[in-house]
Amino acid sequence: MFARTFPGVKRIEPYIEPWNRGSIRAAEKAGHRHEGLLPTHQEIGGIARDMHLYVAP
Repeated sequence: MFARTFPGVKRIEPYIEPWNRGSIRAAEKAGHRHEGLLPTHQEIGGIARDMHLYVAP
């Protein structure tokens, strides 16, 4: 994974909206695991959105 080539990078955390199945599949295929759903985690376009948190091992 490219980001891991930078010194000091210890954890990669993609935040993905629940409707974005393509990004969820890509994260899982890249080896990320689902850590949980974060309700109203991020504001996008003035609306608080739920986000799935994935992490790379």
